Amino acid sequence: MDGTAGAAFVGMSGTCKPHQTFKTYGYFDALPDSDPTIIGSIGNKKFRRTMGGGRIIINADSFMGSQNTSLLADGLPLKGTNQTGKLAGGSGGYIAVITSNKVYTNSVDNGAKISAVGGHGIKNGGGGGGGIIVIDGDWDNSKDMFDASGGLSDFRPNKTEYNGCANGAPGTVWLKSEDILIVDNKDKITNKFTRILAPTHHTRKLDSPHLIATTFVLKGRA
Repeated sequence: MDGTAGAAFVGMSGTCKPHQTFKTYGYFDALPDSDPTIIGSIGNKKFRRTMGGGRIIINADSFMGSQNTSLLADGLPLKGTNQTGKLAGGSGGYIAVITSNKVYTNSVDNGAKISAVGGHGIKNGGGGGGGIIVIDGDWDNSKDMFDASGGLSDFRPNKTEYNGCANGAPGTVWLKSEDILIVDNKDKITNKFTRILAPTHHTRKLDSPHLIATTFVLKGRA
């Protein structure tokens, strides 16, 4: 592998090149009004097929999702893309779904999905880092519907101890009302890390200024 890295976001991008310099950006608790420009990054600047995930903002009383409902801000290329040349994955995008639940509670069926996954690395290109998902309101037991995992890569070394260096790191899912931060790579192996910073000024609590989140869930090989 020649070390072509995917795009980073809050999580590092995938590459197996040694001594690679990694730059990440964004905050897990970035609210729509606090950072109106936050969005995913492109993998290869010359190829639109490696665009980072977009920006989706929903501000409503309630959210109702059937098993076929999908909000997708995934980076490109998607897994299974037909491409002859090498492409590095764009990072996942930014999704914020804010519900007040003053009239109705949120209703989500099994199979509904909110996704900001990193783009797939093709022909040994690196996978993109996962995106940022911010959720506020009464979501009850809907945590499995969120996916901000890193992108995979086609790179497969001829050794059994592969550490997943070409795969991107996961992004973040923050359930604001419960103050639960989830970093879950959905069992995708990677040796890259997710950068978690202390809360920024717009969410910092006066009584505990350096508290990152009340509950922090790390899972799925993150």
